[in-house]
Amino acid sequence: METFDGSSVYRGRKPGLDLHYASLGDGHDEPLGIVSFGEVQPGRYAAAFEAVLWPDSSSGN
Repeated sequence: METFDGSSVYRGRKPGLDLHYASLGDGHDEPLGIVSFGEVQPGRYAAAFEAVLWPDSSSGN
């Protein structure tokens, strides 16, 4: 974990893994899937599921 402007910035669960995200649907208020992925050794890659972020649908937007 690092900090930027006083806020925590999380990296992937292993050194060398960056966080990536993808929308899990086609709509505006769809959850985001968070994974960490990267090269851990030359020619060897790793991926790990990190989280699903659900939008706050109570705002009505």
